[in-house]
Amino acid sequence: MGDVHANPVVQEAAQAMRTVVNRVKVAQQKLGLLPPDEELKAIGQESYFPRVYKVGKIVNERDKFREMLVDWWSRGEKTMSREEAEITADATINKIVGAKIPQDFANVFMVKAAGSTRSRTLSVPDRLMKDYLESDANYVLQRHIREASAEVELTRAFGNKSLEKQLKDIQDEYDALMRQNPKDQAKLAKARDNDIRDITALRDRLAGTYGMPDDPSSFFVRAGAFLRSANFVTKLGGMTVSAIPDLARGVMVNGFGNTMRGYSALITRSPAFKASRAEQLKMAVGLETILHTRARTMGDLVDSSARTTAVEAGMERVTDAFGKLTLMGHFDDMNKSVNGMITSDGILSGAFAGRRLAKLGINDNMAARIRSEFEKHGEVINGWHIGNFEKWDDQHVAGVFQSAVLKDVNNTVITPGIGDTPLWASTPLGKTIFQFKSFATASYNRATLGGLQEGTGQFYYGTAFQIGLGALTYALKQSANGKEVDWSPQKLAIEGIDRSGILGPLMEYNNMAEKASGGMVGLGALLGTGTQSRYASRGFIGSALGPTFGLLDTVTDVTAGVLNGDAGDRVLHNVRTLLPGNNLFWIAPLINQVDPGMR
Repeated sequence: MGDVHANPVVQEAAQAMRTVVNRVKVAQQKLGLLPPDEELKAIGQESYFPRVYKVGKIVNERDKFREMLVDWWSRGEKTMSREEAEITADATINKIVGAKIPQDFANVFMVKAAGSTRSRTLSVPDRLMKDYLESDANYVLQRHIREASAEVELTRAFGNKSLEKQLKDIQDEYDALMRQNPKDQAKLAKARDNDIRDITALRDRLAGTYGMPDDPSSFFVRAGAFLRSANFVTKLGGMTVSAIPDLARGVMVNGFGNTMRGYSALITRSPAFKASRAEQLKMAVGLETILHTRARTMGDLVDSSARTTAVEAGMERVTDAFGKLTLMGHFDDMNKSVNGMITSDGILSGAFAGRRLAKLGINDNMAARIRSEFEKHGEVINGWHIGNFEKWDDQHVAGVFQSAVLKDVNNTVITPGIGDTPLWASTPLGKTIFQFKSFATASYNRATLGGLQEGTGQFYYGTAFQIGLGALTYALKQSANGKEVDWSPQKLAIEGIDRSGILGPLMEYNNMAEKASGGMVGLGALLGTGTQSRYASRGFIGSALGPTFGLLDTVTDVTAGVLNGDAGDRVLHNVRTLLPGNNLFWIAPLINQVDPGMR
């Protein structure tokens, strides 16, 4: 009952989660996004916890679920006649099944009874609902926070999550401009439509609904999501080694001296690093080992639709386990913690220039307020400034400081965001074709183009360092696969550029051209270095249309080989590539010894 459990470990976990749930709940209630506690209790929850329904089970057992609702409302609770209850139950089920994201479930029991013009909240106790509710608290909490936080922040900043007033203001402003400049009406109308399209797209991407089909639980949509998860666990086992060039981003942004100073604090286990790390965890910096946010984003696994079958739930657990086995979370946490420490120190010490602070949303007045709070509550440990922001008198200033650190860290250690990919990549087909390409696009937009605009010296020598680390990654991967390393300067340079990600989608296009032409067109042909190693194992279909189509091509090849009795080396190698975790960097060298395709 509530958060009470006979097992003290379970109860402790429930109480820890309760803290998180309550913070989100209170924020929603203050903005009118969630009913008051009395109304939540009226829904039938003894202790509020967001409900996420097992849509697949409800679809498969619709009659049974409907009968349960009808019986409770007409006989158990006796709030309406059976005829009214049947109509209301159908409306409620349609809301659940038709919800695009779990957050849409919030008001499924806010219904209009037959013959009434007013809505009311109907009660259904947890004990009746338990078989139809997701019981994985981690899954429910992740979904709830992802969607509720966007709703809260949009409402807090703009008054409502639809941005209705802001969109009307844009429309009115363009109308005024068109009246003043009748000759430019066509041009202004196009600009207006583009602006409204982009703003609404970003709004919907934040909410997780942009590009989502009318029926998100359809077979093809769910199959696409499942196959993207399959690609993640069969193809990204070496992503931690591939991420080695990311270490150079700190040099690009913070300079070589500051970066080495940060890693020195990490390696020597400085008390300053320990204190800074504790602060950053409270800012949600360096939680990759737990949340795998960056790895899932890089794998394009952020999907707002509800899982509907046990197979999908099982695949989600497999992807979580695989993420841990790659050790990517540990690598990212190390990198983010060091760069977060440098950012915090730069803001609190006043070392950052006004231009950089402005990019982080801090003007001169706010910088002075942050510095004032630090002087009262902060401390300096081994030359590092530690804010102790939880003690600050002005928590608004503390919030600005935390947001600035998080933003800078996610820009330094590139974490793809909602504005980093083209709009078409948010559709089910677009997600499938664009999978594994969002990081390259984000890196090119933020690191390369942003660095060129700033034009600092540290960007250029950081880029050289990144290319060098890209070449190192090439050598490590070749050696792990038992292949010869080409040490020629041309090959190391082109591989370094490709694996560093500094040219992002441009190298993707080059590699696709090389694959399509058999190596006759592209930089490899120009320099005489051959096709880039990163694309060596991919077929043309997978290169051009994304890993899902490549996966289907591989499955077709294996099936044809088995049916034709031709289970040769190529087929055996293809079977290996279909196994989850087959290319984990710490186990792949052993598998390569028995893989005939790697000889």
